[in-house]
Amino acid sequence: MTFSAFCARCKKKVKKAERIIRYFDMFAGVGGFRAGLNLAGGFQCIGHCEIDKYADASYRAIHAPGKEEVYYPDARTIDPKELPDFDLLCGGFPCQAFSTAGRRKGFEDARGTLFFELARVVKEKRPLYLFLENVVGLLSHDRGRTFGVILSALYDLGYHVEWTVLNSKHFGVPQSRRRLFLIGYLDPRCAGKILPVFGADAKALVQIVHGRLGKRVYDSAGIACTQDTSRQSGLYFVDLTKGDPKITQNARCLHTRQDGSLTNFKGQNSGVLYIKEATKKGYKEAHEGDSIDLGFAGSNTRRGRVFAGVAHTVDTANTHGIVLRGGRVRRLMPRECFRLQGFSEDQIDKILAINSDAQAYKQAGNSVTVPVIKAIGRRIRAADAELYAQESRWPMPNHITNILKFKGDSEQVHTMLDKIKSDELGFGSIDFNKIIPMPESLNIEAGSRTDEALYVCMMALNPAAPDMGVPKLSSEEYQKLTGIVGRSKGEQFMTLDAQRISRASKYTPLSDVIAMGQVVISNFLQYGCGDWYGWCNRNWGTKWNAYDVHFDQESQSIHFLTAWDTPMPVIDKLSQMFPEVEVDLQWADEDIGHNVGHVVLLAGEPIDGNIPEGGSREAYEMAFQIHDAEAADFNMVFDEKKDTYVYQEPEKRTPPQTKGDKPKEPER
Repeated sequence: MTFSAFCARCKKKVKKAERIIRYFDMFAGVGGFRAGLNLAGGFQCIGHCEIDKYADASYRAIHAPGKEEVYYPDARTIDPKELPDFDLLCGGFPCQAFSTAGRRKGFEDARGTLFFELARVVKEKRPLYLFLENVVGLLSHDRGRTFGVILSALYDLGYHVEWTVLNSKHFGVPQSRRRLFLIGYLDPRCAGKILPVFGADAKALVQIVHGRLGKRVYDSAGIACTQDTSRQSGLYFVDLTKGDPKITQNARCLHTRQDGSLTNFKGQNSGVLYIKEATKKGYKEAHEGDSIDLGFAGSNTRRGRVFAGVAHTVDTANTHGIVLRGGRVRRLMPRECFRLQGFSEDQIDKILAINSDAQAYKQAGNSVTVPVIKAIGRRIRAADAELYAQESRWPMPNHITNILKFKGDSEQVHTMLDKIKSDELGFGSIDFNKIIPMPESLNIEAGSRTDEALYVCMMALNPAAPDMGVPKLSSEEYQKLTGIVGRSKGEQFMTLDAQRISRASKYTPLSDVIAMGQVVISNFLQYGCGDWYGWCNRNWGTKWNAYDVHFDQESQSIHFLTAWDTPMPVIDKLSQMFPEVEVDLQWADEDIGHNVGHVVLLAGEPIDGNIPEGGSREAYEMAFQIHDAEAADFNMVFDEKKDTYVYQEPEKRTPPQTKGDKPKEPER
């Protein structure tokens, strides 16, 4: 186990600003994506787009978007330049053009072309991730050519794309709903980290404790959370024939023959319905608790009309029935449809309060299944957290106190100290470059000048930009390069900015600016970062080399400061370089009581250590010891109820009054 793995195992390593993934909710519907991402945690919506005024009203009712969030009623009117920056674009782009329930005209349908509106936003904003949903029919539409066009478009924009088909019934809802999910990402390190997503097979629900709505209890077997079986809830008989069905004393259920006519069966088949469908057998048995597709009951071409123990895919027309005792069938109610999509009761109450049943059915059918979105969202968050940790993109440095001790043969320890010393400071210091050397090409200025040079060079290489004396890249090469550079810098390199180019070359010849940019680009291609700043964060785990270094002769320990974090990769490598020497590291953040720990390594493996939970009593007391200070030095006092230390505002002292001073009048 490496040092980093040891720290990860403890799960108490560092207190840092929580990474929030900002997203734009496109083709939002009632907000199924948002509901799922809220449950996943770590996501923030910056705005949404929805053309259906009734669905948008439901969206606002259950999510209460803030005034700062942008809203577009029509995807075709979105101005990407006006959108705030975001990390993720999500949406179920209109599927009717690709669905078997529609005419499957694909891109010939106006709704099908809305994908390119999505691509237009992606091209301008270049979010880190794409999270898209559609019907499974998209895969086979036009013999796969439509799906190929979509993949090609996303690839041309610089995205790696993975896709999978998931069924809602595997994610905790009693609904069989197969949908296609696409994940796009700019950073190739995300490969295989978001998909596949696995759910646990979930059975439907059955009521075992009766009572009013909200008081009922459901077991993990049955069809769905239902209201009641009264006429008011939609109970009726299914008639697959012309004319009225006949019920005799000997038959307690209705059956249909292959030809659609009714026959009467005696009681031994009670509770079973024969549902006509276009199979060799001609019908399918429907038992109590099964669901039936009630649409086009007399059709000679429909099949797959009966599902055992789960509901069909919730659609916009509500053609779903539940088989009850005695062969009775009733429709699913709007509340049940939303339950099958995984919405909470509170959210459903708000939707039903402002919509007719027809609108509610439509909105439920158009929505995504919330638990599926939650599961994928958690995978996106985990992948992003891993990349975020590697990048170390923290806004401001905290000064970390580090104490490094060594135990082993004195000659070996002396050799180690001599090997890692800073040439400027001499023996008893530490130079990270001696342990993990930084490539020379990265030792360039990091800041606005370098960023401007990178931008100008990217423009010079852009095949769509005016000639700037540099050979152009092909469109494919340029898109790939913008994906690599844009992942780290977050710049929009696709738009020419003459003013920015002029500013960059105001005091330096344009050729020199481009030359510097070429160095930065070469670094990105070789090392994944453009200058020392990004490289240090990724490879040393800290912004700078060690500073404020001093050597304690008595304890034979090196004391030094680092920015943001303790240099875990460096210490890990050092232990591997000298496998017979025990390396003892203690560290404590200036944010007292957080990011504090102790580890002992031998040959790169932790043999002892303790990383207490931030804010705990143990963390504070360890920090006091490392800082060689008392709690009072930090204005901290022990709180017995909380069993930890809390900050206490120091008392304001009034300066002593002399004889000549006039007493202050009391405030009124």
